[in-house]
Amino acid sequence: MKAGSLIRLELKNFMSHDNLEIDFKPNINFITGGNDSGKSAIVRALVIVLDGFNKWTATNSYIELIRNKKYPSKIKVTICNSGENAFDKEEFGDNIVVIRKLFIYGSSIFEIQNQAGVIVSQSKKKLDEIKKSLKIHVNIPTAILEKDTMRQFLTIDDPFEKYSFYEKATLLQSLQEEGVILRNNIIERLTTILQQTNVLEKEVADIKELENKIKVLEDADKIRQQKNNLMHELVWAKVYEAETRLNIKIDIKDRIKNR
Repeated sequence: MKAGSLIRLELKNFMSHDNLEIDFKPNINFITGGNDSGKSAIVRALVIVLDGFNKWTATNSYIELIRNKKYPSKIKVTICNSGENAFDKEEFGDNIVVIRKLFIYGSSIFEIQNQAGVIVSQSKKKLDEIKKSLKIHVNIPTAILEKDTMRQFLTIDDPFEKYSFYEKATLLQSLQEEGVILRNNIIERLTTILQQTNVLEKEVADIKELENKIKVLEDADKIRQQKNNLMHELVWAKVYEAETRLNIKIDIKDRIKNR
């Protein structure tokens, strides 16, 4: 079996089944039986344990699905996780086990176990990640086709309604919805990038302005230093001039005295 294939289904106290175990074969499995033998219960159990959407999960009317109201119902499905497309093989191993327990007061809990039976998660988000990775499409009509859905399809006369069914069955509808979400995410990301670009441009302009101010200050410091140097040279020039004049006067006095 390839990753994502169902290996085994176990039902306890669920609808018409007190205790049922089914081992699935590769490729196609046919479930046959007379009226009210529990065929639809198997389909509904798969939808519920894999957190699909149908009238049972929409209303949370689990009490109608519990056979003996004294005990909760338990649905357990084992999913193949071998091969190159396996989901987190190191964590789960070759099999992923999903368990859902239904209680008479309307709530339910999930358990996601690895091959050894250790609980890895109780989160629907983790289950969604597993289904997406293993390409398990519970909500498309042709993946798990209930009697009511089949009757509805066979009695549809409106071509638009039939095309709507076709869109769901071929995942076109979900692809369109994902496309809208992706487009909105891209627009939001581009808007954020544009805003960040505007902020960056302003910061660059501010930096350039600061650089210009620093350059002006540096030029002013250079001019101030040049002025100080010139003043220093001027002082020493005046000192030299005074010394020279003094020496001349002394020399003249010495000459007069020597006469």
